[in-house]
Amino acid sequence: MSNHDVELIGLLTAISVVSKRLAGKIIRHAQTDKGGKTHGKGHRGTTGVRRDAEPYRRYAL
Repeated sequence: MSNHDVELIGLLTAISVVSKRLAGKIIRHAQTDKGGKTHGKGHRGTTGVRRDAEPYRRYAL
């Protein structure tokens, strides 16, 4: 695997993490605007999102 590939994987991983955080914030914001509960501190509201244990582990950095 080339250095370019490793950098690209890292960049795409970072974009994925930021996208997930942003989606959680949008969901929480929409719930509070509707008067809904956010289910306590720390709940991200992304229970329907499929999460792999460590999806990028196979790529050694």
